[in-house]
Amino acid sequence: MNVRSGSQNSAEGILEEAPTGDHDADDDGLTLRTAYEHDVVPYGCETTAPRTRARARAVTAALRPVAQEQAHREARDEREVSVRPTSDGIAQLIGVIPEVLAYAIFDPLTAAAAAMDDDRTTDQRRADLFCDLLLTAMASTAMGIDLDAIRPTGQVTIAASTLAGRDDAMAELDGVGPIHPDLARSLAGRALSFSRLFLDPDGMVTNVDTYVPSSRCNLACFCTSHHPLKHPNVDARHRWTVGQQPEGTLVWASPLGREYVDTPELRVMFV
Repeated sequence: MNVRSGSQNSAEGILEEAPTGDHDADDDGLTLRTAYEHDVVPYGCETTAPRTRARARAVTAALRPVAQEQAHREARDEREVSVRPTSDGIAQLIGVIPEVLAYAIFDPLTAAAAAMDDDRTTDQRRADLFCDLLLTAMASTAMGIDLDAIRPTGQVTIAASTLAGRDDAMAELDGVGPIHPDLARSLAGRALSFSRLFLDPDGMVTNVDTYVPSSRCNLACFCTSHHPLKHPNVDARHRWTVGQQPEGTLVWASPLGREYVDTPELRVMFV
């Protein structure tokens, strides 16, 4: 593997995030590592180490989706919190938690610290806020994690088929790497809006819009003619209703009570 001089960190990231395992051949007879290097190495030669690592993780997830999904599930079982004393009355409080939750904690701390104006450094403000929030906040008892409190400002990319539960392909936290599909679906169910990418059969973006779902079962893509048919502001005598089945099929009910089954094609990605 050849990576240009001065990008040792990129090379380390490429090596550390490479796919591993005994089953290393794809359907075309090329090894997973060859396919991986063909994609990641040229990218690493042209960009920064953090971007290279994020790209490497995404490519590995695409090449070994089942292995990555299982690895994330097993790693989640290793979550813990520990304390390591350092010196002079200071200690490190270390939390081993899912990556997306770590960023969901760190980013608001950074934003809040940046908004303050005093003689403390950003790191000191962040540490003080961290302590204040942990010592005064109420813990979630229902799920163990209060996902409703997360309002991400970054991008989580998840395929429409994964969002609908048709498959368990890994989602991606922009700039970081793959995240478990169950967590991505949970975040999507709590999102205030989606940026939708419409793709052609070759995967090229043909259109982009913003969509605000009214409920979890309202995550289907309708044309401008059909979408208004179910709006609450339409008189009940003329309003259509629609329900989405677990596999993505839509069942429309007319004002007369007749049902029409619609099986939409997979054309959309949610970001």
